[in-house]
Amino acid sequence: MNTSVRIAHRMSAAGIAYTRMGRGEPLLLIHGIGSSRHTWRTVMIDVAREREVIAVDLPGFGLSRPGSSTVSSCADALAGLIKELELTAPHVVGHSFGGAIALELGRRGVARTVVAFAPIGFWGAPGVVWAQMALRATYTMSRSLRWALPLLAKTRIGRTAAAGLFYGRPDAIPPSQIIEDAEIFSGATAFSDVCEGFGDYVFTVPDKLCDIPVTIVWGTRDRLLPAGSQARRARSALPNAQHVCLDGVGHAAVSEDATSSRLLVSDRWDRA
Repeated sequence: MNTSVRIAHRMSAAGIAYTRMGRGEPLLLIHGIGSSRHTWRTVMIDVAREREVIAVDLPGFGLSRPGSSTVSSCADALAGLIKELELTAPHVVGHSFGGAIALELGRRGVARTVVAFAPIGFWGAPGVVWAQMALRATYTMSRSLRWALPLLAKTRIGRTAAAGLFYGRPDAIPPSQIIEDAEIFSGATAFSDVCEGFGDYVFTVPDKLCDIPVTIVWGTRDRLLPAGSQARRARSALPNAQHVCLDGVGHAAVSEDATSSRLLVSDRWDRA
């Protein structure tokens, strides 16, 4: 295990902003809609003690330049980054929209292992409509009430209103994290395009995912992508994958239960 961790913040030739930490087998981290590489901050620091970690901002999010923001186009962009950084079959972990991108990279044979937290694409038509409506409402609220967030985050009711869509227990989330999440969410320039594109994406053919270790993770209190129906579809589509449910956790499992998330990520290395 490394006792020191090197950190570098870079921009790829194609305009993908990323943070690179640690040494060892490479791990690529992909955030979800309305987020940024910052969502992995806790996991990154821990994992970088024993692996090389690359956390990216998807096109139009964080510090990355705007670009096409479909699952396929983002997978293209990250496959290009993997080639640019001369990474050989990295472990890939993604959340939500990023979870679908991680699965797409695995499907193409680019990833050594895949862990997908609450990935989009395992929904029916009602699930797509609900996700789009809920996300748009939260996005609008986070922008229009930006000035009031410090006050809202101080109360249990305010935290539930601001973050109840993403956290299983929003009242237990520190106010500073609620504010930070909302600021990143409201500043996501590619949000509208990505959200609109949800209606065109459904996970279909596993292809090379059948040949690598895959883990699909859901929170039992995921209000955005309810585990009851969507986890069942994921099990049917990927019967050979490991399917895990985190009790009491919402959509933002990586932030809400960083310890379990870290253990699930490292478990894939041992199976590769």
